[in-house]
Order: sequence, then structure tokens, then C-alpha cells
Amino acid sequence: MKQKEALHVMRKFGTELARINPELVDWVHWQKLRRQGQVCEVDEIVPSPVTHGYRNKCEFTIGINPENNLPTVGFRVASYKEGSIHVGPVDHLCHLPYQMKKIVLEFEKFVRDSELAPYSPVSHEGVWRQLNVRTTRNKDILIVPVIHPQEMSREELDALKKKIVEYFTEGPGQVLGITSIFFKSYGQKEPGDEDESEHLWGEEHIYETILDKRFRVSPEAFLQVNTTGAELLYDKIGELAELDGTSAILDICCGTGTIGISLAERCLKVYGIELVEKAADDARFNAEENGLENIVVFTGKAEENMPVLVQNCTKVNVVGIVDPPRAGLNGNVVFGLRKCDNMKHLVYVSCDPTVASKNFINLGRPQSKQYKGEFFIPLRAIPVDLFPHTPHYELVILFERWEERKWRRIMEGNPLPRDQEYFQRIPQRPKAGRDFSQSVQSTNNNKRTLMDNEGALPKKVKDE
Repeated sequence: MKQKEALHVMRKFGTELARINPELVDWVHWQKLRRQGQVCEVDEIVPSPVTHGYRNKCEFTIGINPENNLPTVGFRVASYKEGSIHVGPVDHLCHLPYQMKKIVLEFEKFVRDSELAPYSPVSHEGVWRQLNVRTTRNKDILIVPVIHPQEMSREELDALKKKIVEYFTEGPGQVLGITSIFFKSYGQKEPGDEDESEHLWGEEHIYETILDKRFRVSPEAFLQVNTTGAELLYDKIGELAELDGTSAILDICCGTGTIGISLAERCLKVYGIELVEKAADDARFNAEENGLENIVVFTGKAEENMPVLVQNCTKVNVVGIVDPPRAGLNGNVVFGLRKCDNMKHLVYVSCDPTVASKNFINLGRPQSKQYKGEFFIPLRAIPVDLFPHTPHYELVILFERWEERKWRRIMEGNPLPRDQEYFQRIPQRPKAGRDFSQSVQSTNNNKRTLMDNEGALPKKVKDE
């Protein structure tokens, strides 16, 4: 299913690319004719090495189980928008590790014994909101209980925190082996508000090992939820980036630095940018911890730091790597990537390709006052299944800066030596019909006839 979805996303992207950029009409349809409708190479999906118990992070909602009317730590039965505030148990779910389920059940006992009610998003009454849990291969376990304080006094809050610590360090929860306890308390949040987690007990960070590198992770810092799958993902990113000792990586949305650090030994320099300050601090610490001196991490919004990053990359071959949140990149970041002229390749990692497709399109728009710098085209896409038992997956796309002469030679069957390897991988066009370049030439008086009202190929070109 995910393979089909990835093919659909890339096929639709190719059609849209030809629609918004007239310079690419010939190229898109030349590719589609040879790749069964695809705009570039699309690999078979890379399966996750582990399919059960793979999640290292979960945010569990605390609410009422409608079957027994008891406070329950688990997941929403349906979304709040659908009118449901009920929570169901999670002990039967196969993607959660056994240790995490044990923590959930023990914390559920603590909640029920506390005589404090779960928070209701309808009445805005109650205290317990959620429980965040993070685990690592190194046996680190971090928990973050989250509450609504209501009218609780400072003394009452301190007493609750003390009870949590005692329960999980000296009481029944001690057997779980929890290494870090944090706490978060907030009332009605305003949009954009962020609440810091308060450290109550134990280690202030957890540590994970990825591709033989050690990473420190703060409570809110981003880390791929499937550690073993992430190693395959980073291998594929490195494969697409084709780094050498003269390359510099521009690592946008670098988080704790996992991608840049994993690839740093293959390149000259890594420039990272991360919005979350503690995650950026983790990235700097991780670079030093792994003995890497060629990594510089900036803190702040990527769109505001792009000019500085681009200025640092004027004299080297730059490979961009972006792994943004689900919503994709801010438009100003795309503008900055376009303006970095010596960035010939860009690896885009998307956990929601349908949403991120707006970025894909803007990378391929023709030059204008707004979109300066030559546009990018997709060269290869690799779907990676990091989320078994769910419809989600990662799509890694290699973009290349457009070179009209290079592609004209390839399309004419006369590639330069450096492009021979790529040329040999291109499937042969179907025997029936004329060469596609002839087909395009015959309709060149009006290129818009290549597209029907829905952005698809007209029947004549489809038949060929």
C-alpha cells in the first residue's frame, strides 16, 4: 500500500511539475514515457528491520475508558474533532515495546490511586492530561507526566511531584528501571505557547546509539521513533547525497544532529540549523562527544539563518539535506535553497509527502523575482517504511539543480561520460510509436496541448 502511495505521489508531482514549469514539459514526458508514468527513478520501498515493538517514543492520553468508566492511560478512541474524548487501553498494540506497556499500566495504577480526575477537554475540569515516554537501546527510560494544575497551590503541586518520584524510585514503580523523571504543568495554552519540562529526578538526558554514534537527547528533542529503521534511512540519505571530501552538508532542521553526525566523516563540513534550542545544544554536544570537529550548529529559524548558512557555503560543493516537520519547509527556506547556486543536489526527507508536495513544486518552479536561482528536478525517490502497522512512511527524494544542456544530451542519447551511469539505468522507451522528442516537436507550436484539463497526458501521447 505504501509503495503504491509513493508511486502516486511522485506521478502526481511529475504532472504538476510539467504544468507549472514550461521548460520541463519535454523532460517530464520523456521521463514518464520510459518510467511507466513516473517523473524519476522510484525504488522499491525499504522495509523496516523490525515490525513489532519498534516505537521509542509515545505520548499517551489520560482519560476515561467508556467500557469501565475508569481513568485510563492510553490512546484516544477517536479524534476530539469527531466528538470523542474517550481513551482506550494500549496493552494489545503490537507497535509498542513491552517495557513501554508496563510503564503505562503502572502509571495508570498511580493515576487511579491519586484521587485526581483526568482532564476533560469538554468541561475543562480534571488534572491528568498525558504521559510521555521515551526509551532507548541503552536501556534509558524517560517519563514526563503532564497535568492541568487547576486551582492547585504550589504546596499541592510540590506534593504531587514528590509522590511521583517516590512511587517510581522507591515504591511499586521502582522495578521499571526508569532513569529520568520530568514534569509538565500547564492550563489553557495559547497557540504557539511552549511549556518547558521540569526535571524532577535522575538523568537530564537519555542516550541513543545510531550507526555506532552516541547521541544525547533532551525530553522534547526530535528523534526518529524507529531507531533501527532510522539507521537504514540515514544510509539511504548518504547513498543519495554521494558525499566526498570536498562536500559540505547544509543540514536543515537538524534536530539532535543525527543525520549530519552520521555523515560527517564522509564530507568536509556540516552546517546544521535547528529551531529548538535544547535540541541544538544536544547536536553540538553530540558532535563533540563523537570526536567530530567539522560540525557547526546554528540555533534559530531556518528561514532567518539561510543567508548566513549560504554565505558559509560559497566556496565548496554543497549538498543540502532537509528533514522538516510534517508540515514541510517554510517558504523562505525554499527561497534560500534556490539562491544557494553552488548547491547542486538536495536530499529532501518527508514523513508526509502529500503535505510536503508544495515544497517539491516550489523547488521546481521557473525562475522569477520570487524564486531566484535555477530550479531543481527530482532524480530519484526512495520510500522507507519507518512506521509498520500504520499508513505512514518516509519518502526520500534526491533533487538536482537543472542543467538544460546536460539533459538535452541525455534525451538525445549522447550523455557526457559523467552521466553514463545514470543514462544506462534509464529504461528503454516502448518500441511502439515514435521517439518522444519527435512527438514533442510535432506539438511544439502549443505545448499546452500536452496536458488535458486534469493535468494528464492527452490520449495520443498516452498511446505512444
